Amino acid sequence: MLLVKSQDVNYCQVVRRNGIESEIVPGLLYQNRIFIRGKSYPKDRRDEANRYLRLNFAEGDNKIGILLETDRELTIWYTDSRAVLAIDSEAASSDPIENINLEYVIAAMRGIGGVKIKDRRYRLRVYAQCFIGSEAIEWMRDRFRISREEAVRLGQRLMDAKHIHHVVDDHQFKDGDLFYRFYWDEDN
Repeated sequence: MLLVKSQDVNYCQVVRRNGIESEIVPGLLYQNRIFIRGKSYPKDRRDEANRYLRLNFAEGDNKIGILLETDRELTIWYTDSRAVLAIDSEAASSDPIENINLEYVIAAMRGIGGVKIKDRRYRLRVYAQCFIGSEAIEWMRDRFRISREEAVRLGQRLMDAKHIHHVVDDHQFKDGDLFYRFYWDEDN
């Protein structure tokens, strides 16, 4: 069992993949590993936390567990092979837009509080499960505290990585009333 103090770790946001779905979860970095938050215990239940840790994270197991002590509680954190950092710490670029993890962006855009994805009508045609470029720009600006130009670049990164596309593939990512769709939402 490894007991770690809160000042020895760095907190972060983590994207955990589950098939084609992703979720954003609290994470921490410790000794160059990403850990996901598990169960918490009051400080007076240290023995129970230790028992849980020993039972669920045995030697030779694929998951590593640590017990983090803060002023108020003890929390079990564990490794998960499906987890990646929301901000890519190994990105070599000094450009913050290039360092943003696209899986994190997708999970946030498609999650609660994300962009409005719905069927939309233009002229006489209905475009299923899409969002408006200018609304996505506003959402990115608010979420990542970036400029409109940076948000357009981030949207274009999503297009270049084949996560989103213009509904009829006529445009790059633009700050306007154009419809875009996640490839996941395509009709088969």
